[in-house]
Amino acid sequence: MTSKPVTRVALYVRVSTRRQAEAGMSIEDQTSRLSAHCRDRDWLIAETYEDPGHTAKTLNRPALKRLLADAERKPKKFDMVLAIDNSRLSRVTGQFLTIHGLLAKNSIDLACLNLPDGAGPEGKLVATLMASFSEYENMRRAERVQQVMESNAENGYWNGGHPPFGYRTIEAAVAGKTRVRKQLEIDPKEADIVRRIFQLRLEGADSRGPLGVQRIAKHLSKSNILGRSGKPWSVQAVHDILRDTTYVGKHPYRLFHLDGASEKNTELRAVTYMPCPEILDQDIFDKVQAVINGADANIKPARLTNGSLMLTGLLFCERCGAMMHIITGKSGRYRYYACGERHRTAGEGCTTPNLPLATVEEAVAEAILRLMLGPDRIPALAMAIQRALKDAKAPTEADLRSKQAALTESARRLKSILDRIIDAKGTALKHLEKFLEREQSVYDRLFQETTALRSRVRERIPSMRPAHYPALAGLVTRTLKEGSLVLRQGIARLLIERIEFDGSVLKLSPKGLVIGEASLSFAA
Repeated sequence: MTSKPVTRVALYVRVSTRRQAEAGMSIEDQTSRLSAHCRDRDWLIAETYEDPGHTAKTLNRPALKRLLADAERKPKKFDMVLAIDNSRLSRVTGQFLTIHGLLAKNSIDLACLNLPDGAGPEGKLVATLMASFSEYENMRRAERVQQVMESNAENGYWNGGHPPFGYRTIEAAVAGKTRVRKQLEIDPKEADIVRRIFQLRLEGADSRGPLGVQRIAKHLSKSNILGRSGKPWSVQAVHDILRDTTYVGKHPYRLFHLDGASEKNTELRAVTYMPCPEILDQDIFDKVQAVINGADANIKPARLTNGSLMLTGLLFCERCGAMMHIITGKSGRYRYYACGERHRTAGEGCTTPNLPLATVEEAVAEAILRLMLGPDRIPALAMAIQRALKDAKAPTEADLRSKQAALTESARRLKSILDRIIDAKGTALKHLEKFLEREQSVYDRLFQETTALRSRVRERIPSMRPAHYPALAGLVTRTLKEGSLVLRQGIARLLIERIEFDGSVLKLSPKGLVIGEASLSFAA
């Protein structure tokens, strides 16, 4: 007589908070109950996967990722995944279905002690509904916590985090409450600095009149007035203080935007304010806001951006090692590459001068062409381009395989939902119709992405022969001088490892042996 094969089980246990552990949901409690469940059924525990201190709202959990990876291994490591309840695996319905689908694809059952036995359509439907209930419960809990925190803020209690500059936290006993809460208290030393910043914006430090944000940061650093961290003041930190309503007794605890409102449109913002001690008179604060708003209406201040430029990610300050970015001024008429550290510290952290953007990009392009277009360098350039095209295509092929697998799985889920809808009624039917709509959207998106990737994979990489070298040189020349930003940036990144500016000379470090060692002198 043939003996029945032993069911190998993977236990999954998770706890996110100490309160859950104290309520009988600790890792040890879950493991003990699951082990007893397996012993009663003569199941063999293959491995226990533990995720202490991890939320169920994300799949990015170490043990869960290891479990799902093991589920795809051949031969199979286990026949079933067992958890105390479905919320241990996920509190988001879509994520729970993803886990369920991946296990089912590998012929692995999923069981939870709070769900009835059975892997048929009814069992899957109940599991889906329970996952929806867990997600709803989690959303309601988050809503209740947010309401309590808003109530705390409206009553003047600090909800946690670093207090604003100029304040410190103190404990405040609350009648009828055992838990000690905190409130904001003025820090006299920091409050004097806040008042000084507002005075500089209104009156300045001498007879030359009010100071702008950048000059205030520079003045504070020169006066050895440092921020809370002991570092020089940045332009952004000064700007934030000048705009903060906390200093007139209204700390913006929660900012959110109405539907369709721009984040920059402050008139459409709904704000929950926390009352706190005042450092400034309302009159002084209002005057500073009027000065700032008037300046903003007429002048666009110089700003630092990380946008795509020809030399983004390639150009660095040799003196401090910071990346050089674009800054603009005079309503965008002038553009420069500037040391990020110099801009952040208003000139106190580094003194490297700015580089006119157009001039430096033209000089780098000319240097590349001068060093690259020699007869002995073109073959190396052609090889580099072909290698880059192959390297770019390799991930596309891997992406295509991944997308095709995801598309197949989505099609399987669609069929499964349609099969369930035939016999479903009432609430279950409504839930399934929502799942069907969501999954159809996923399938359509995956289909479009798979089609686009398939066409890219089928593109043939042209071969480079010596007869093509003159045309290649002409194409690169035209691209560097007149081509689009994307193409100029691509050529620069293909050929250059790093460019450093020491205040007077640009030094190019090439990639490999394509253009050789180079140093370009440039007067700033």
